[in-house]
Amino acid sequence: MFWEGSRLGMKNLWVYIASNLLVGVSLGLPLFLLMRQRKQEESDRASINL
Repeated sequence: MFWEGSRLGMKNLWVYIASNLLVGVSLGLPLFLLMRQRKQEESDRASINL
């Protein structure tokens, strides 16, 4: 999670790690994957508009 989030430049990585530790994989992983997808779509839209 940390490496992938850092590579994409995602903010607030501590939220995904904390939710993974406090609640579990059932919350942490889907939340991270959702925000990762949004970040990838955002960067795709930005590269298309160049």
